[in-house]
Amino acid sequence: MTVEVPHPHTPPGSAPGNAVGSAPGSAGGYAPGSAPAPGNPGTPGRGSLLASRVVPDADTPVTPGTPGSPVSGLPQPAAARPAADRLEDLTDIIRAYNQVTENLQRSHEALRQEVTRLQTELASSNAQLQRSKRLAALGEMAAGIAHEIRNPLGAIQLYAGLLISDLPASNASGQTARQIASAVRSLNAIVGDVLAFARELTPQPRRVLVEDVFNRAIQAHHPAIEAAGVVVEQIIADAGQPLEMLADADLLHQALLNLIRNAVDAMADRGGRLTLQALREGTSIGLVVRDTGPGIAQEHIDRIFNPFFTTRSTGTGLGLAIVHRIVDAHGGTITVHNQDGAVFELNLPDQPALEFATQDSTAGMSVTLTCPSPSLAGSLA
Repeated sequence: MTVEVPHPHTPPGSAPGNAVGSAPGSAGGYAPGSAPAPGNPGTPGRGSLLASRVVPDADTPVTPGTPGSPVSGLPQPAAARPAADRLEDLTDIIRAYNQVTENLQRSHEALRQEVTRLQTELASSNAQLQRSKRLAALGEMAAGIAHEIRNPLGAIQLYAGLLISDLPASNASGQTARQIASAVRSLNAIVGDVLAFARELTPQPRRVLVEDVFNRAIQAHHPAIEAAGVVVEQIIADAGQPLEMLADADLLHQALLNLIRNAVDAMADRGGRLTLQALREGTSIGLVVRDTGPGIAQEHIDRIFNPFFTTRSTGTGLGLAIVHRIVDAHGGTITVHNQDGAVFELNLPDQPALEFATQDSTAGMSVTLTCPSPSLAGSLA
């Protein structure tokens, strides 16, 4: 096969120029590897390659009816790739783009959900902080008032006792003196609750068995539980091992006793089931007190831990406020919701709070920080 390259100045109809590939040294030809002389009529220039055509030799098969068929051994242009291959490449690109878009959408949705969760937790923490501040301020005020009330109450109780000892029980004045003494005892109990709520709580944590804490609180209120026909159930989950926690046993007993008392009172007229549950949640211990009573009205849930708030005809309304203060003193949280009755959930850290002091060298000020988390304390130190 030879390729004829006509001279660009060859007039139409004239004989084509010498064929590239003719014998070296022939007229108008050049040896392979030699550079053609530009402008030489016998030598093809660069422009003449545009008009070159393929002349098949006798041994080169050419398919009839397909002029311009690709020549074997010569590189094919990119446009000669099959259309199916180009379409497959485009499909792969679109598929990869769609996959990246879906991944970005999933990442954006996960990030949005995480931001929403953090905002909710922050709002809840701020609300608990504000409530703790209000309780502390109210406790200081109540403590001052309670002390002022307790002093005259002591005198009234003393004089009423003298009258009771001097007057016979059948005498009307003696009965009046006994009524005064009974009223004074009720007022004194209220003052005692106020002082218990107002006093500064400093837990003395130690390792205690949760089962022992539950049993102690149940035994302390056992007569009322039995009279109300309430069935008590304990659920303690810690992989079959006795569940221990770090807490002040006396304060925790007081908190659980108040919750049990409220639960039994809610089921007094109908009976029911009281469930005490404990489980480990990472570095915390979760305690749950659940009853099958009527539950708490939705409009009361946000006020249930406020001092002196009560829906009963008796009581001071300080029981749950004291529970909240005890949990807060342990560095924990308490929440309440309804689920076939009232459910109180306490979350208490199962690790000691670390205290460390930092000295301000410029102002000479010493600040003591208390951190429930050792890792957090280490980052602050």
